[in-house]
Amino acid sequence: MRLWGWERRKDDLSEELEAHLRMAVEDRVGRGASPEEARAEAMREMGNAPLVADVTREQWGWGWLERMGQDVRYAMRQLRKSPGYTVTALLTLTLAVGANTAIFGLFYALLLRSLPVDRPDQIVQVKLQLGTGGVKGEPSPLVSDGMYDLLSKTQTSFTGLCGWQEDTLNLHEGDGTQPTPAAALTGECMRVLGLHAAAGRLLQDADDKAGGAAEGYPVVLGYDYWRTHFGADPGVLGRVMEFGASFRAGAAKGVVVGVMAPGFESVQVGGRPNFYVPLAMTDPHSTHNLSSFNMSLIARLRDGVSAQAAEAQVDAVFQAKLKEEKNLRFFTFVGGRFAEADQVHALATPGRTGYSYLRQEYEKPLYLIEGMVGLSLLVACAYLAMLASGRALARRRELALRMALGASRWSVAAQLTWESVLLAVAGGGLGTLFAWIAERGLVALMRPSWSENLELHAGPGGAVLLFTLALMGLTVMLAGVWPAWRASKVDPASDIKEGEASIAGGRRPRMGTLLVPLQIAFSLVMVTIAALMGTTVTRLLAVDPGFRTSGVTILSADFSPRRSNFSDGVHHGPPPAALFIALLDKVQHTPGVESASISLAYPLGGGTYMENVSSQPSTGGTRTDNNLTQLAVTPGYLDTMGVPMLAGRDFTLDDRGEKLTVCILNRSAADYFFPGGDALGGTVTMGRDATMRVVGIVGDTLYNDLRQKAPRMIYQPYLEYGISNPFAHFEVRARDAGTAVSAVRNAFRELAPDVAVDKPVTMQELVSNSMGRERMVALLAGFFALLTLALTGIGLYGVLNYGVVRRRTEIGVRMALGATPSGVVTMILREAMRLVLPGVALGAAGVWGATRLLNVMLYGVTALNPWACAGSAAVLLVSALMASVLPARRAAKVDPIKALRFE
Repeated sequence: MRLWGWERRKDDLSEELEAHLRMAVEDRVGRGASPEEARAEAMREMGNAPLVADVTREQWGWGWLERMGQDVRYAMRQLRKSPGYTVTALLTLTLAVGANTAIFGLFYALLLRSLPVDRPDQIVQVKLQLGTGGVKGEPSPLVSDGMYDLLSKTQTSFTGLCGWQEDTLNLHEGDGTQPTPAAALTGECMRVLGLHAAAGRLLQDADDKAGGAAEGYPVVLGYDYWRTHFGADPGVLGRVMEFGASFRAGAAKGVVVGVMAPGFESVQVGGRPNFYVPLAMTDPHSTHNLSSFNMSLIARLRDGVSAQAAEAQVDAVFQAKLKEEKNLRFFTFVGGRFAEADQVHALATPGRTGYSYLRQEYEKPLYLIEGMVGLSLLVACAYLAMLASGRALARRRELALRMALGASRWSVAAQLTWESVLLAVAGGGLGTLFAWIAERGLVALMRPSWSENLELHAGPGGAVLLFTLALMGLTVMLAGVWPAWRASKVDPASDIKEGEASIAGGRRPRMGTLLVPLQIAFSLVMVTIAALMGTTVTRLLAVDPGFRTSGVTILSADFSPRRSNFSDGVHHGPPPAALFIALLDKVQHTPGVESASISLAYPLGGGTYMENVSSQPSTGGTRTDNNLTQLAVTPGYLDTMGVPMLAGRDFTLDDRGEKLTVCILNRSAADYFFPGGDALGGTVTMGRDATMRVVGIVGDTLYNDLRQKAPRMIYQPYLEYGISNPFAHFEVRARDAGTAVSAVRNAFRELAPDVAVDKPVTMQELVSNSMGRERMVALLAGFFALLTLALTGIGLYGVLNYGVVRRRTEIGVRMALGATPSGVVTMILREAMRLVLPGVALGAAGVWGATRLLNVMLYGVTALNPWACAGSAAVLLVSALMASVLPARRAAKVDPIKALRFE
């Protein structure tokens, strides 16, 4: 291939030199010399023609490029000659670089990526931090719309405020009602963020008013939704869209006024709204209570104002308001229980990266995983360095010959380094492809069951590709440059003459002595983490949640108040109980459905309702629980979910007519409120005056988390306490999930066609998602443990095998003097242990440090569990022994006569 005319210029130079030579010959022939004499004299006068050409090309200034091309072509030939080495190195680099790239992609997307807005460093998020008993909770990313109103009127640190709510809108289209992701925001939000429109205009402050325009509320489309759903048709502007009740509002009309410019989607990491609507459209009847949590509050700092200064002002304003409204109460979740906060502060935290509900859950695991993949890369680099050193050792005579012919040590090292560069480039490319595939699986593992719209953009973008390039450079330095420079240190006189004997009699290599213990240490850390996380997942899988985990499918519907066929036509109100009874009856009589029920929330779904309940047992005194978990259910819920009835009965439809409301307690609540064992038939009081009679006692269930003990629970009739809530969850036990989904959707299509039904979720998925963080870390730890174990074992084998070759003469002398094969095997195994045991000791210190981060994710096992640690060390020692057996057997088979020929 001709590069910038380089080959053409070389041809021109050769033709010019040949022309000079021809003219000199012709001149001498003209003066009477014979052609042979003339040519010989002309060549003596010109000198070394190839040297003249080389000197001339050096003057052109591109000689280094030619030499680099020669080195690259030679490196490619050498790699083709050694397919085993090439494939092994490529596979190692693909796994190591790909894993690092995939994890960094997640890490960057969740924790580091800036919002695509103007001057993101000026963006802050206003949060509330609650504390009780001196313990501060995690700052909440949600505050109240009352906080927005308060700061809009009083603060001077911000140029503007942005209130942001993200949920779903029920969109009425030709094929029915479908929930679609949407963001409701305050009027000046898009101006504060500095967003731009691809078509039309964005939302303005005047758009955020109750009632909206006569034709409907202004709506902005997301760019991707506009492109995929409307084919990027600019004629969509002005289209009227019908929305059913959602968020906390009734049905409404929207008019498309613009399309968001590409690049920006949401201030929530992973959020991808299809619509952006004014907050007044979805929340027209807000109470503006400071103690509610219903929106994210984003602000832009004024020039010259720091986040610390803004926080001081915001908190001062907030504390002053709290003193005015002394009846405000805030509750926080501490130690698995809700408790009233005794300290509340407003914070202004950097908002450059937006907000995410996944950060609190996955931040520490991602740091841990990033450390694991970093260790795996170091192990891979150590392995490749030893592999390259062994390859260079086999080519020692060739390298010595090159240096004897005039090659410098720099040029020899450069030739060897180019092999590593080519492998790093190819491995980096394949690793990027591997990362692109792996990230989709990792995002699926991280996606919570309650957020089907979460879409983390963790693909290989600019920053991730730069990270990959940095990894490639690191591998070239550690696994290429260093081994190449060491390999280029040869003695042409002795190495050419002695060949393999120079290997056998050479000095003891220090690379294996240094790198193998480090590999052992890293591997021990990885295997221990894998063992601990594997034990955690196993223990979680063995937990009995107290309810049926298979065969149950849950579909949620939004019955927000609206003017429709089940309201009174004037005032917004809840749907009548008859509609729920009809829907449930329709579902239950679908072929293939075994049972069905409706509840206010479902286990492991993230929704928890707490009540203040008290009792006066026969043993005397008053028993009170201010944080009793409350769940409203229809008759049949216990049977559908497989919750065992221990005493009494289930709810019935006739319970609605009783003067004394009935309830069901779980075992823990019954034992607490009635320690004398007389719970059945007893009464409890909810709040101040709501008295309920206990008609049943059921088994305990793990409602919120598999890791926590079962909470005390009270069950109430849904048709009395649940229908005022806009959300209803249908639990269906059927022969398969498809039957359950069809049954619910058909019932709604016939009886409530304007109500949207969300994506179904099975109880198996909920249980699996509840341990998603632990499962992801366990899978990755297991993968990296196997990878590092394999690389460490192969590296140890290579070092010992090289030692056997190097000491072949010594072993031959030993065996000639009477050493037995078993004694030689013992000697080699002893050498192996001298490398392994220091690595195990170093790895033990690494395990102690790594498990500090791991402790928050463990369940049923301690961070330094002796069985897990001992088992991990045993696995590592067995792997090391397996890697040592082959070199030891090779040493035992050394023929003394052949070995002594080198002497």
